[in-house]
Amino acid sequence: MALGSQTAHCHEPYPGTDDYSVLPYQPKTLVEMAPRGRENGFKLAIHAFGDEANSLTFKTLAEGPNPLPGSIIEHAQLLDLADLPLFEKLGLIASVQPQNMVDDRETCAKFWRGREHRTWAFRSIIDGGIPMKLGSDCPVAPREPWDALAVCITRAPVGESPMCAEQVIDLETV
Repeated sequence: MALGSQTAHCHEPYPGTDDYSVLPYQPKTLVEMAPRGRENGFKLAIHAFGDEANSLTFKTLAEGPNPLPGSIIEHAQLLDLADLPLFEKLGLIASVQPQNMVDDRETCAKFWRGREHRTWAFRSIIDGGIPMKLGSDCPVAPREPWDALAVCITRAPVGESPMCAEQVIDLETV
């Protein structure tokens, strides 16, 4: 997982380091590949781990024609909320894996302290007009849709208090 391995590319360095982490592809690669994919009828499925990786992806995609409808940002788990209007304008879908939030709760508090309200930002994504798709990330997390729904509406493991309750969504929204 990008959080535990500290490979999510972030706006701020990981605590106690000057490491912003990994950016495996420069934006110019996306500039070259996205239009070619669109011209050939491909919907994009972009893994952009971390708020900076997502920001760069949105800004890069905005330079060309919008991706085809149905294109997704996979693992939209740490976002800069100021990027949500551009995320929505691009017509992208936020693919999230709710169970990862429960599994990474302590790791998130350790590595993304002060950013928790922007992690798995279900309410902000929905309120921003961005379609959201739930996944399990199996085999990393159990392939159990009811668990994913439970996390969205509680943001907590059973019997624990919610992490950033303002990001809860109700069952009707899911």
